[in-house]
Amino acid sequence: MGRLADEAVLILERRVDDCVRTQGPDRLVTLTARAELAAACLRAGRAHDAVAHFAGTTVDHVRVLGRDHPCTLAVRLNFVTALERAGHLSEALHLAESSLADYTRVLGPDHPRTYFALSTLAYVYRAVGRVEESMPLLERALAGHAQALGYDHPTVLSALSNLANAYSAAGQHHDAITLHEQALAERTTSLGALHPATIGSRNNLAAAYYRAGRVAESVPLLEQTVAERAAVLGDGRRETLTARANLARAYRGVGRRGDAIRLFEQAHAGMAASLGPDHPDTRGVRAELTRARRSRRSLRRSLSDLG
Repeated sequence: MGRLADEAVLILERRVDDCVRTQGPDRLVTLTARAELAAACLRAGRAHDAVAHFAGTTVDHVRVLGRDHPCTLAVRLNFVTALERAGHLSEALHLAESSLADYTRVLGPDHPRTYFALSTLAYVYRAVGRVEESMPLLERALAGHAQALGYDHPTVLSALSNLANAYSAAGQHHDAITLHEQALAERTTSLGALHPATIGSRNNLAAAYYRAGRVAESVPLLEQTVAERAAVLGDGRRETLTARANLARAYRGVGRRGDAIRLFEQAHAGMAASLGPDHPDTRGVRAELTRARRSRRSLRRSLSDLG
């Protein structure tokens, strides 16, 4: 998957060059190719490259097509995701709020694309710690998508997972676990056990178990998630690194300090290389690694004193 994603980026880079040369920079086909290249970089885990591409093509979409054109609205919403994944949270929040306002004004509050904008803003709210504000948006998005598409549609299952994550972050553990179990069962049936969305549901359920204090139950799910994400997406992908850090936390919770430190080290090295040393995820894992090492040294000193 990782190799294929990188190959897709190379193919789209060549396509953009061809479009600029043969069609000109301002033709719709060129703008579309540039937006597809930015999205491909995001799928390949290259968030910083995606931000750079989205920044340029968003400006040109607004200039050529206008702020309210459907293609412009879509590019701006995808730009939000790239900004969040690259750690530019304040910029992501501002763009997500303005995108939702524009979708609501142009398409109306009950349009499917407006529900996507609702979900995107809710995701950024949760990323910046405004969990309580994210939940009513996610509930509206889930209800709207379910009414239009049915409860087993992939879009609805994504909305269900997003709401479950918000419940978990807000401490509503029973509700979160119930929804995550439902999403995992539905995705396993409809998409297969190794689909990235199914693996994501497994990781989310494990995280919900962990937050609810059911740490031992989270460990086998997280071990499976790390192995599957490494095999399907690649070792260096953000999703794999996040799963590895989650497994390290679970190992620490069940007293496996050495295993926890080893995985924190791997997750930190990977995040520093792919996201940068100052990304919030990298800083957070670095802090946890420091605390884990300090705790192990303290334990060893205590045992030495006893001996």
